[in-house]
Amino acid sequence: VNLEVAGTPVLEEPLKVIFVEPVPKGVKATFASEALGLTPENQARGVGVLKGDKDNSVVASVLVGDKPLGELYPADAITAVITNPEGKQTRSPVTVLPDNTLKFEVAPETVGDHVVNLEVAGTPVLEEPLPIAFQDIPTNVDLNAVDLGDIFGTVGVPLSIEIPLTEKSTNENKKAPLSITPEDLKVQIKNGDNIVPTQVETSPGLAKVSLTPTEKGPHVLDLELFGTPVPFSNSPSDADATGKKGTPFNVYGPLDLNNTVVSVEPSIIQLGEEVAISVIPRDSDGQVLPSFSSIPTGEKVEIEVVVDTPKGDKETLSKKSNAKVENLKFVPNLLGKHGVQVTDGQKSHVGKSPIDLVVLPSGKLAVDATGDGLKAAILGKEAKFAVAISSSGEPLKSALGPSAIKSVLTSPSGDVVPVKVEETQPGVFSFSYLPQQAGPHVLSVATFPSVDEKNGDKDGEQDGNKKGVKEIVGPVAGSPFSVTCLSTLPKVKIIGKIPEINSVDGSRLEFELVDENDKPISVDPSLIKLSLGNLIPEIKDANLSPEDEITVSPLGDASHPSYLATIPSHLASKLPEELNSVPLQVEVAGTPVLEENIPISHKSNKDVDPKHCTVAVSPSSPSKVASPSVDSSKADTPKEAQGQKGAQGPKGGAQGPKGGAQGPKGGAQKGGAQGAPAKVDAPADAPAKADAPAKADSSPQNFVVGKPVHVTVAVKNGNDEPLNAEPEKFTAVVTLPDGSKISPSFEKVPEAENLLALDFTPTTTGAVKIEVAANGSPIENSPVNVFVFPEKVLVKPVDPAKKQKAAAQDSQDAGDDNNEKKKKPFPPEKPCLLVTDATGDKISEEHDPKPDFTVTVGVQLADENGKPLTGFPEGFVPAVKVLTPSGQSLPNIAEFDPKDSELKVTYQPKEEGDHKVQVLDPTNAGTPIAEFNSSVEDSDAPTSDKVSPPPVFVASGPGVEGTVEADTPALFNVSSEGTPVPVTKDMVEVKVENLKDPKQKIPVTLAVNPDNKSVDVTYTPGPTGPHRVHVSVKKTPVPNGPFDVEVVPKDIKAQVEEGEESSVVGDPTELKVKTLAGDKPVDVDPSKVKISVTPPGADAPVPVKVKKLPSDPEGTLTAVFTPKIPGDHVVYVAVFGKPQENKKIPVEEAADPEHTEVVGLSPNISDTEVATFQLVPKDGTGAPIPADKAKKLKFDVSVKGKRHSVSPTISVLPDGSTNVEWKPKKSGNYLVKIKSGGEHVGDSPYMVKVEEAASAEVSPVHIVQTMNVNINVQAMTKSGQLRTTGGDKVEMAILDSDKNETKAEVTDKGTGEYCINFTGEPGSEYTINALINGLPAKDCPFVFKVPEFSKKISVTEKFRALGALFR
Repeated sequence: VNLEVAGTPVLEEPLKVIFVEPVPKGVKATFASEALGLTPENQARGVGVLKGDKDNSVVASVLVGDKPLGELYPADAITAVITNPEGKQTRSPVTVLPDNTLKFEVAPETVGDHVVNLEVAGTPVLEEPLPIAFQDIPTNVDLNAVDLGDIFGTVGVPLSIEIPLTEKSTNENKKAPLSITPEDLKVQIKNGDNIVPTQVETSPGLAKVSLTPTEKGPHVLDLELFGTPVPFSNSPSDADATGKKGTPFNVYGPLDLNNTVVSVEPSIIQLGEEVAISVIPRDSDGQVLPSFSSIPTGEKVEIEVVVDTPKGDKETLSKKSNAKVENLKFVPNLLGKHGVQVTDGQKSHVGKSPIDLVVLPSGKLAVDATGDGLKAAILGKEAKFAVAISSSGEPLKSALGPSAIKSVLTSPSGDVVPVKVEETQPGVFSFSYLPQQAGPHVLSVATFPSVDEKNGDKDGEQDGNKKGVKEIVGPVAGSPFSVTCLSTLPKVKIIGKIPEINSVDGSRLEFELVDENDKPISVDPSLIKLSLGNLIPEIKDANLSPEDEITVSPLGDASHPSYLATIPSHLASKLPEELNSVPLQVEVAGTPVLEENIPISHKSNKDVDPKHCTVAVSPSSPSKVASPSVDSSKADTPKEAQGQKGAQGPKGGAQGPKGGAQGPKGGAQKGGAQGAPAKVDAPADAPAKADAPAKADSSPQNFVVGKPVHVTVAVKNGNDEPLNAEPEKFTAVVTLPDGSKISPSFEKVPEAENLLALDFTPTTTGAVKIEVAANGSPIENSPVNVFVFPEKVLVKPVDPAKKQKAAAQDSQDAGDDNNEKKKKPFPPEKPCLLVTDATGDKISEEHDPKPDFTVTVGVQLADENGKPLTGFPEGFVPAVKVLTPSGQSLPNIAEFDPKDSELKVTYQPKEEGDHKVQVLDPTNAGTPIAEFNSSVEDSDAPTSDKVSPPPVFVASGPGVEGTVEADTPALFNVSSEGTPVPVTKDMVEVKVENLKDPKQKIPVTLAVNPDNKSVDVTYTPGPTGPHRVHVSVKKTPVPNGPFDVEVVPKDIKAQVEEGEESSVVGDPTELKVKTLAGDKPVDVDPSKVKISVTPPGADAPVPVKVKKLPSDPEGTLTAVFTPKIPGDHVVYVAVFGKPQENKKIPVEEAADPEHTEVVGLSPNISDTEVATFQLVPKDGTGAPIPADKAKKLKFDVSVKGKRHSVSPTISVLPDGSTNVEWKPKKSGNYLVKIKSGGEHVGDSPYMVKVEEAASAEVSPVHIVQTMNVNINVQAMTKSGQLRTTGGDKVEMAILDSDKNETKAEVTDKGTGEYCINFTGEPGSEYTINALINGLPAKDCPFVFKVPEFSKKISVTEKFRALGALFR
């Protein structure tokens, strides 16, 4: 459109008018961007423009249907209309952008909500206008990068992040604070994909963002101020996945001071070296924290590092708040253990504070390991050893601590055995361990295992001070050690009698170490220790030297090892004279195995010692006397007697008249009785007689009526050395068979200076006892018992009715047949035993078809008149020798009944023919006293009139085997052995005998089986107990009868009653075992109840004693066992061989004997005092055992005096300690033994010296008159002996005539005398009463008058008065 004036266009630029199609309804518009005129980085972050700014553009997307408005209509036809909150409208042209979106500009004049509409050709076209909110945004905001510092948070702890706000300024040093509202600042914190709730507070120049983190890990903080992102100096260089950036920070777990690391490196140095101390905060998961402020309260933590020096001083090295302590340097200037303490503001220790810092001397250090535990141990017993660290040969002055050493013990199976360690003195470590497996162990010991290489080489150079540490760091010399663990604790078996300890010459003790089977075992002598001095106070406090050591040396050989202990005279001389015995303790591998009271002799061993003198008795006085036999090849070892050779008989024996009686086959020599064998040796099983005398000839003789008996004594001193004999010091008493006694005198033997001899001649047969004494004390082997025999001893049949004459012709035929028969193998199929005496009379005949049979021969010994010998000494059993026809000796068992002089000999023949049985005198070196023959024949051998041997019947079945039940039929069978033979009831006789009540009749039923070859026997026993079943067939007892059976209650059972629920190692544990028949209690012989207790992890059971106590009710037995190791023990029970239900008994560990304290035990008391002490139980670490557990513990306490014992009263106190009280019976030395778990507690046994207290009734009171009044009280014992020590309770009561008490002073002189002094008025009377131990003294109270001294006396009179006073 142009305008013309007078036809002439006048517009410089014509007006442009556009005509468009009407806009359809439903035009919709959306903002292409929420940002108004801001930078693209801030789009989509909210709306808002700066008021008054130019070029604040809005971009909108407008659609007509599905086509953009800008595509349908030109921009000139479109106008944007903005209506402010007050309704005022402003119009803005529109630009169509290449993407057909519309752009228009807005310059609002007010803040608040505005509305935008679009008009096309002046017509509004939007279905819904667009809302826009405008803010009043300052134009001077400083949006440079913000430095928030080191941000971190703690889970569950409120976190506040402060954001500084300033205005723009050209002067960086003078920026004004910016004031905004919380709505101006948009905050977002994310933990991964999770948004953390926040709160915003503002103040001039500062915005504070608060949150409470709930998750650990990395977080990101984003801020927008007035819709514009705020940059941070610590933001990552790259935007995140959304194209946005933020500042990262971490959230940790709460600070854990216990888990915080305190590092002291190195922890062991030498003087002059430097250590670095660091304290690093950590949370409960061990994650390192940036500071110490991460605590639940959010407060700051003050960390203080202080070093405690060995002198007790404190040196503060650092004191910081919230900050880490890193590489804090410290150079100690004192030796010994320092404590590095790290505490917080509450003075609570941080981490493992305090940390030990050990400063060693700068000199050369050395390590020495000693103790039995390095070599050997006992299964189930604690073994010990020690390691000592020294500097330049001197002991350390300060403790090193447990980190200075480490020990590892490996068992044969590869298991690690726990090893306990305690630093008992500075640098001295005591180790102990308890092996659970026998066999070789490996023990490794290393010092300073935690010391690193900083203590040694550094850059290839060796520092002088560090060299000393490095030389002792690592395994000690000899490590690893080979330790042998013995399976059982050996026992000490003293060889011979216990010797005396001679206080003049010392002593020697020979012993063996044996196992539980009494078999000698070999042990390294260095592991055997004998202690004596540490048990006696007088010796314990003495200055013992190396020459006081009790030495142990090996004896014997590998097959039979023994040991010799030597107690030196230097040590023995320190024994107090009043002692008559002293405890001797033997240890193996540090474990006590013997504690024995050894008698003390205070005279020289060079005097006559009855215990080393011996007596020998021979049947006749030899022409040359020798000393009792001694094996000179075994000096200083027990002597054994040599058996004497038997009697030498005439060659071929006595020759009888031609045609005399012929003995049975293989019997006496034809033509007469055969003489004694050429040589008879003492049997192997005959008891050897020590110190048997030598004879003048080689023919041993019996003690015979009418012939002299020769007695010889070998005289020796206490060192077992021959000593010149003095007859007047020896006496002999001989008790003859008729009971009369004679006392012959000894005479010296000219051929030997140390021998004495005497002779006497018995006139009757029987036992003779010879007693010899030296200085009134019996000598070593006195008395000696011998038996005097008649000139000739006959052998008779036990039952004369069975004695039969053997046909001479039978013997002749048998002899002829024997010459003609071929030699048959032995034994024959049907052997027969014939027993004859020396005259050929048959004593017995026995048939036994067993292929390898045993025979028993019974005879009676008689004098020449046939009267049985009597009067044998107690224990007299003749020795017997059985010789085969070929001259070989056979083993045999001899049983002798001295009452009837009956002898039974059992042996097993190996060939046919005549066997000679010799009866020997055991009291006289095995000399023969009688002889008879036994012949083994073949009962099937063809003879002219031999009768087939009768069949042998046997009894078998439950009724004759072991046990049968009461009131229950018991069955057995009687039949022939071998080929069946018919048997009838009339042939069998059975009697069942109740040994407790022989008069009781027990019915027996016999029943023949249908085959007539056996008989069934039934009997029903009633009362329980031992029974005997007698069985005979045709009046002949069956073999092996009579049969002993035990009748047990019906339905017998045994069960362990609910007794002790638990036990303690080393304490005897008592179990009550109930024996029942059904449900009724019945008594059972304890030997019929077998109980075994098996400890955990062990095959060998614990020994158990089963007995019937007087207090046990019917059907109850008591079983006692002593556990050796802790853990569940299983109790197995069997009654009459029948297993019963088992039971578990838990066993607790006993109080540690080494650490348990003995409190209040006094080494000296009087005989009127009640001694009291306490035992404080502790465990292996030395820690007290809680009272609830301590009350279950038991201690074994015994108090023994010289000739009597005292039973202490033991009670458990509320705190768990044990109280012990005892009162001595009389004065003297008492030995107090205290054991826990079978081992001595502390220094047990303790020697307590009990002195006789002063006796008031016999203690006199004397008045010594001087210017003052002096009273002397002399304390005396009841026996009238002066007391030589003080300590008695002496009191003095002095009353004047008005009954007013006068002050007196009592002085204890310490010698048993007490002085009392008081000042009296001349001429006044005083009542004086002296009390000793609470009782009036002798003659007290009494009245004393103080003399008057008013008279003046001259010098002469004065001396005369003093003389009278002295008189």
